[in-house]
Amino acid sequence: APDDYLKSMNCNYIHRRKYLELDERRFDSIEQVLLVDDWIESGKQIFTAIELLDSIDINVVEISVIGINKTFDNKFENIKVNTVI
Repeated sequence: APDDYLKSMNCNYIHRRKYLELDERRFDSIEQVLLVDDWIESGKQIFTAIELLDSIDINVVEISVIGINKTFDNKFENIKVNTVI
């Protein structure tokens, strides 16, 4: 099937169902990534992205964001989080 290369995970954010998808073919020779986002509110989207990448054996080594909610709890102690604000 043409969508066999797509991976998708459900990410409930502000009580809305969202899906994050990635094309596995784009990550053939990649082992590590840096995730970049504008803002982390609850962390649900970034955690889903990490789980999705982990499902294809990609290691997230760092997260960079412009801003982050003060109540954000980084459950991934081995991932460095950098913020501008």
